[in-house]
Amino acid sequence: MKTKVLTLVFIFALAAGSAFGTTFNFTFAGSNISATGTLAGDELGGGIFMITSGHINITGDITASGDLIATPDPGNPGIYTSPAGYYFYDNELFTGVDPQLDLYGLLFAVPYEVNIYENPPTCLSFVNANGYQFYQGKFEAVSTPEPSSLALLGSALLGCVAILRRRFAA
Repeated sequence: MKTKVLTLVFIFALAAGSAFGTTFNFTFAGSNISATGTLAGDELGGGIFMITSGHINITGDITASGDLIATPDPGNPGIYTSPAGYYFYDNELFTGVDPQLDLYGLLFAVPYEVNIYENPPTCLSFVNANGYQFYQGKFEAVSTPEPSSLALLGSALLGCVAILRRRFAA
């Protein structure tokens, strides 16, 4: 009986799917600069995500925050030139591999353009009134749990507990 219940719990957990969606928290840590933020996007396949929105907070040598500059056509992956013409970007994130970015990386406006890309190592660069600024560091992105998947998993487990209590009460 106990084996059947555990098997049911396992099946419900698998049926609930992954509790990880298309939202990521990221960090960049370099000498004299750090950045944190969020990213959201759609999976293109093979663990590659087209990031369609995001926000960055930068502290250290500069303090700034801003939003992701979306690609002109998020449904059609490609390499684009930044609005000010300083960078190429594709806003693609690669999960399950290191590095998680490519040579083109992510582009933000803070209000000037900030590009985080993998050269290697990971780099954060921007052009402001002081000219071109360049920092090397470590970039990490971690997917965050999707509330609806967690709710589905939780309700499945509650259902299993209710069935179990009813059977033992009888």
